[in-house]
Amino acid sequence: MNRNHPCYRLLLYCLTFVGAAACSSNSSSWQLVTGEGLPLTGFHAEATLFINDSTGLVLGSILPDAGGLGSDFRAGQVATLFRTTNGGRNWQKTTGDSGSRFVLTTKAGPVVFAVQLQESDAQRDSSRLLRSVDQGRSWQPIGVLPHQITSLSFADSTQGFALTNHYEHGLRLIYHTTDGGRQWQRAALPLSDRASWGLHTPDGTSWLLLTSPGSPYYSTHLAKINWATSAATVEVIPQGRVDKAVASDSAGNLWLASDDPAGTIQLLRRDQHTGRYSRIHSFGLSQGQPLLAEALHVSGCSITLLASYSDTTVALNTYHAYHSTDTGRSWQEEELPIASKVSPAAFTGPEKAWLFAGGNTFQVCFPARK
Repeated sequence: MNRNHPCYRLLLYCLTFVGAAACSSNSSSWQLVTGEGLPLTGFHAEATLFINDSTGLVLGSILPDAGGLGSDFRAGQVATLFRTTNGGRNWQKTTGDSGSRFVLTTKAGPVVFAVQLQESDAQRDSSRLLRSVDQGRSWQPIGVLPHQITSLSFADSTQGFALTNHYEHGLRLIYHTTDGGRQWQRAALPLSDRASWGLHTPDGTSWLLLTSPGSPYYSTHLAKINWATSAATVEVIPQGRVDKAVASDSAGNLWLASDDPAGTIQLLRRDQHTGRYSRIHSFGLSQGQPLLAEALHVSGCSITLLASYSDTTVALNTYHAYHSTDTGRSWQEEELPIASKVSPAAFTGPEKAWLFAGGNTFQVCFPARK
């Protein structure tokens, strides 16, 4: 099933198995660890973020009950955030407004941002932005944008942009801030009808992934944004079928995981200086199942790629982790002990990653130590 289909979103609310995992090259396998304080039922996670190896956040909403999956579930849900300070062993809960849910979180240095979606109907949704400077212990509201924010990225504590799901005159609304989210300016980008996801790299460069009419669910082009002039330089991504598995390294190079039509994943690197793309590695399963890139993380010489394939025997996804410690020259592969749909992965340092699956319960996973 297409990951953007409305029925697929509904399926996420109905899953009964939830897991999370973390890995390290110092560990021989991924392990599952239950987190005390996470609810057994009713919580739907939509975003995860680990600020460091100890402190992490899981954001989403408490759903009212099974009947809440009907047309009126929005009014009954409550925005909910869980926070851990001991690597996922114990969690503390913070609740927000009813009729809302947390949908996104990101960080820029020590500053953490979150998006709380206030849902009324498709035309009147609004996104409340929150900011934390104490690792998610307390939050300060910093503004409200109309409609749902679908992508949020900050280069630092001041510069960022937000992509919304609303169109006016055929263009998707995009906002830009230079003061940490207190004030937002609407960007008049002529290509925003094709924008699907964005990344603000630490050097201040902004990138948008663009779809094409022939590939509405994958991005085939990349746009570099100049916010001062609202101009964009657009280029074709070679073998481009990119969803959201994009990362940048400290040198400003972009890394993209592209889902090849043949069922493999092509890991590409875009050189910051020349703009040229290099294919670093190709990933595939010996059984022939088509792989989909879920998340990508690059830190120093370390690269982690999380991928999934649909297991028709259990009607769920099975996950594989690929890890390199030498900038992609050699790889280790592991199949993860979870089978479900995960929310975005959280990464800390060069080698650790936390994965959370959607459903009614949480299991926090992190690496065994030798």
